[in-house]
Amino acid sequence: MNEDLNEVIDQINKAFFRLESYMNSKTSNYQYFGFDLAFTKLFTKGKINENFTYENCKLISQYWHLLERLRYDIDQGNYESENIFENEDFEKDSGEIYNLAWDRCDEFSPFKTPDEVAKEEAELSFSITDIINTNISKPPKQQYRITYQWQNNADKELPELYTLLINEYKLIASDTTLEQFTTIFTGQSIESVKPVKWNATKSLNAYFIEQLINKNKLSKAINTDIWEISKYCFSNGTNFSQLIDNYNNNKIGKPRDYNLIDDLLNAL
Repeated sequence: MNEDLNEVIDQINKAFFRLESYMNSKTSNYQYFGFDLAFTKLFTKGKINENFTYENCKLISQYWHLLERLRYDIDQGNYESENIFENEDFEKDSGEIYNLAWDRCDEFSPFKTPDEVAKEEAELSFSITDIINTNISKPPKQQYRITYQWQNNADKELPELYTLLINEYKLIASDTTLEQFTTIFTGQSIESVKPVKWNATKSLNAYFIEQLINKNKLSKAINTDIWEISKYCFSNGTNFSQLIDNYNNNKIGKPRDYNLIDDLLNAL
């Protein structure tokens, strides 16, 4: 976009601002601008090769929507200023707005962007069957929700992790079985899960899961929200996402005893 086109756009933007301010009683003075001539310049300069960009085309198309909205507001009396047409300059500019919105609307067509064209075509093809199909009540699609999915070497690493958690670090309840523990990490239906009791703080539990994800031990490609799973897998596993945000944004940093998690995961 060269400087000349920039100047025209700047003039048009300022003119629209002054006109809307006058209509909304934010200013009592209004001077004639000349929208017809300004848009003639805009169309001419906008078609120059280096100016004919997606951004410029979209802007010019948006101007037509603004002109049509102003035309409608003036026609329907949707303005706050009283005796608005006693100002001859405003009356003249409003007539040019009518002219641009209606009589010269075809001049905006070359500037329609592909997405605008596609939207218009979709609206033209809209029929009563679309309305009927939209309003027909359909049963919600059932989502098969599963637990966390261990990425690799689950048969070897999960028993090792279980032993570290229950015996050496004592972070899960002593009555937790290996079968119960492996269920929450092997993509099982959440309806079949018995939650594991975590003995340390809730924040440390959230940190444990976060680190398993960061170390690519757990897959994110599952049918259940990665943080929503925790409430089915741990007895106090709610709001893990919020807890993680809290300690990541805390000046103190990681939760207390985070080194226990780092140590045991490094031992795998």
